[in-house]
Amino acid sequence: MNIIKGTIISNRDGSKQGRLHAIFPELGEEAMEVVYTSPFYMLNQGGVLALPEDGTNILAARDQGGKIYYMSTIVDRPENSQK
Repeated sequence: MNIIKGTIISNRDGSKQGRLHAIFPELGEEAMEVVYTSPFYMLNQGGVLALPEDGTNILAARDQGGKIYYMSTIVDRPENSQK
């Protein structure tokens, strides 16, 4: 897996399948689907849900098949952040 940096453009998931959309400059200018991950989840019992807001910078992991998984939100002052 490769770690990539991106910016959330939409955290709205009408399908309720745990998907976000982000732009990753090193992969192009088109928004890409990102699979939300959680430190804890139990089927039909819930878990931890902390969605990054639109415009937030994130780190994600991209597997060899091209699927992208949300890892964490970058917490930094705006002047130190690169989009």
